[in-house]
Amino acid sequence: LLKTLEEPPEHVLFILATTEINKVPATILSRCQRFDFRRIAPHDIAQRLLEIAEEEHIPLTEGGARMIARLADGALRDALSILDRTAAGSSGPLDEELVASGVGILAGDTAVELMRHILQGDLTAAIAQLGESYTAGRELGAVLDQLLGLIRDMLLVKTSKGDVSGLLSP
Repeated sequence: LLKTLEEPPEHVLFILATTEINKVPATILSRCQRFDFRRIAPHDIAQRLLEIAEEEHIPLTEGGARMIARLADGALRDALSILDRTAAGSSGPLDEELVASGVGILAGDTAVELMRHILQGDLTAAIAQLGESYTAGRELGAVLDQLLGLIRDMLLVKTSKGDVSGLLSP
């Protein structure tokens, strides 16, 4: 492999992609050009989604674009996939509620309301709301992940002395 990397045939271009760069031997790394990709800012993803939606005549609201961008976690490809899935299952404007429904999570106010029930110790109301969400087709694993993100955000806001808005979950 080293010999081929050092003197490849003219018609060959090698592209090595990994998420575990620490596992690539130094002898290989020394013979490669390295490009580190970073996450795309949610604002940039939302802007691009709005442009694509306009070109494709998809009625995407700004709020829906922002929610998709946050859910994509820096990956434009994932954002486009979420947009495509949500648009395929809807005929109206793609707002936060339709995006949340399309990916199987709770809309923002519903998640906060569920968290409020839990914090107040009203487990009957919390379980009833989870039951409604399950009946409505929400994926309970995704809902629990969403609640964990909300707890994380609450801890960030409570313990931080600075602006943490860029670190908050969808």
